[in-house]
Amino acid sequence: MHTTDRAHDQLVRELLELAPPPDPQPLDDQSRARLESELLSVIHQHVIHQPVIHEPVIHEPAIHRPARARARDLLGRVGPAALVAACLAAVVGVGALALQPSTPAQGPTALPVRAEPDAVRALDGLTSIALGTATPTVAEDQFVYVRSTVISNEGTLGGAVTLGEPHEREIWLSQAGSTDELGLIREDGQDWPVTSGGYVAPAGPERPTYRWLSSLPADPDALIKEIASQQHLGSPVSSDQYAFERIGDMISEGLVPPDLSGHLFQALTKIPGVEHTPDVQDAVGRRGFGISRTDEFSGVTAMWVFRPSSPVPLGTRWYLSGRGGSPAVLFGATAVLERGVADAIGVRPGDRGPAAT
Repeated sequence: MHTTDRAHDQLVRELLELAPPPDPQPLDDQSRARLESELLSVIHQHVIHQPVIHEPVIHEPAIHRPARARARDLLGRVGPAALVAACLAAVVGVGALALQPSTPAQGPTALPVRAEPDAVRALDGLTSIALGTATPTVAEDQFVYVRSTVISNEGTLGGAVTLGEPHEREIWLSQAGSTDELGLIREDGQDWPVTSGGYVAPAGPERPTYRWLSSLPADPDALIKEIASQQHLGSPVSSDQYAFERIGDMISEGLVPPDLSGHLFQALTKIPGVEHTPDVQDAVGRRGFGISRTDEFSGVTAMWVFRPSSPVPLGTRWYLSGRGGSPAVLFGATAVLERGVADAIGVRPGDRGPAAT
């Protein structure tokens, strides 16, 4: 072998060593053929039709030079024939990888537990209880019914918070997969139809039907990613807060399949900023502990109140962050009094006719 050939071979070997290691993913025949065609086209245009320039090989220490610079120099010094051989070898190598038995891909790295330790312990307890708690199933032509006591802010926009008197609210939530008629809210002696304004709203994190909940992955990491992926652009809350509030809504004003409840509680442990409050009350004074998170953008704190013996929240509490170090201000609270399955809007669970207003 001539000295020049040996130098070219050495340079090709160095070039291949500098290339990033291949990701051994199998290619189908169509993808491999397309890769070969494109690579050979590039070689034909930029290498074979270029004049051959033989330059002396300069042996210099390369240990102090960046790999990218070394690769650039090598490309400039390797002759066309050697470069063609190297490229073809790369194609053959890719083909060989495609023919090799594929090794099982490693699963994605699990999300770390990032909630406050006391919150994690409380959520672990709720997870254990949820696994042994039965919940009714809901058909697509039925409605989830929730009756609550509600305390809401009646102050003026931009003014001080003024909490109104507790009052009752009933809500019927449609379980249809895709609909414009989302349900009905009965509050303050009036019926308020809930619609999507002509838009056919699909089931999802903001309208969690029983069937959609049943389709969610039984894995906390996958749950977080699925919920976060459906947050709308321009949402006023952070992605972590969005996931926290959507999960809270699911378990608060919904009927969650029993095998999913525990996974939702474990998903909450993966969200940073989730906290535990040992002693709080719902809107009717029932005591329990709180699981909460404060949004980084709005400063609003969402809290769900639980009894240690039940995975179903007693109710919710909402706070505005205090200014200048002052305490947070409560601006809303609920207490869930009844949950169930109704056969029609306006019909309470167990009733055969419309409920009186």
